[in-house]
Amino acid sequence: MSFLEVIFNKFLYLAEKITGIFFLSTFNIIKSFVFIVSLGITFFLIYFWIKLEIKNRDEYRYWNYIFKSSRDYFFMKKQKKIFNQIKEIFYKDNLQGIFEIHDFFDLVLSTFGYQGSFEEKIKTVDEKVLPNKEEIKKAFQIISLIKNKIQNNESINLSADDFLMIFKTYEEALLYLRVLNSEDLLAKNQE
Repeated sequence: MSFLEVIFNKFLYLAEKITGIFFLSTFNIIKSFVFIVSLGITFFLIYFWIKLEIKNRDEYRYWNYIFKSSRDYFFMKKQKKIFNQIKEIFYKDNLQGIFEIHDFFDLVLSTFGYQGSFEEKIKTVDEKVLPNKEEIKKAFQIISLIKNKIQNNESINLSADDFLMIFKTYEEALLYLRVLNSEDLLAKNQE
């Protein structure tokens, strides 16, 4: 008998003594032992995997992106409901409506993976993806001016048609990004 066989036999004898209460067969003892060892190895591998993930931030970003993508999938399923709420807000208050659609558009760009401020996101969007990119930039400048006027308690001299034009610009951008369908558009509904 080799040394390993002696140790294995002693281990089996010890395991039989311990589990003798439950009247397990030798085969069941071996199965339990293999299961416990494989479970230990699994936890050991997960521990080192997490340790490597913390050490390598690039991998962390990858997994963060995977979890974010699943969360964003559910956001895209709810986008029609959110947009209908924004349309209702626009019907009640044009000013609040354009702020809401701007925030929604910014959220959509973040969902699609664009990072940074709104201006940086717009710069990184390709013209093929968003053909009305320049119009969005102009609409954003107008919204920024409106916010500044509100902060300085100045009057806003925009007509309902001007607000509708800004809203329509954002709607077209959402249509190009395929977040909305053509039947969802507010501007089409009002014409």
